[in-house]
Amino acid sequence: MQSTQAAEAPSQFDQEALQERQSRGSRQVRGQDGGPSFSQAQEEGPQEVIMKLLIQRYDSLFYGRVIDNLLSKGFARLGQGSFRVTFGRGKVVVKVPYNQNGFEDNLTEAFNWRKYRDKPNLNGYLFAPCRLLPDATLMMVHVDTKVFHEELPHWTRYIDGQQVGRYKGKLVAYDYACDAGHQLDAKCTYLL
Repeated sequence: MQSTQAAEAPSQFDQEALQERQSRGSRQVRGQDGGPSFSQAQEEGPQEVIMKLLIQRYDSLFYGRVIDNLLSKGFARLGQGSFRVTFGRGKVVVKVPYNQNGFEDNLTEAFNWRKYRDKPNLNGYLFAPCRLLPDATLMMVHVDTKVFHEELPHWTRYIDGQQVGRYKGKLVAYDYACDAGHQLDAKCTYLL
């Protein structure tokens, strides 16, 4: 039975996600315990892969290989926070967890973007577009962080370090896992 609805054209962010997956290669990358691979996401579907990632938890050896892979693909190290290290190339940023909290922060940010998209949450926060990749790294758009303090709306005061920037003319938070709420929801019901 064919659908009568026309398929939506992929967004620029979806196209960038596809290019990013292709640049990482199609080979399978598994955690030390045989966790999910990049190619499994296409075979099994996102819900199954996310559940496996939640069960797998954080694997430092696996993420060390992810970092090596990003560097070999021309990504530059942009910075490091308490829980994640960030790499960038062109208009794409990848956040790699280096402990369990970073792993959970990636889930939280992906959940909040998926829930609110271009609409503000209950506190008025706008979020930078992002996508959780099958290896639980977070791919996010690169935002212009050159903003002047007097430009910042009231809601940015509640984002840790006022980590906001411009994306397509809007001010968006780009590091908001601890500020956005829904941490429990993100860990338990990301795609439900």
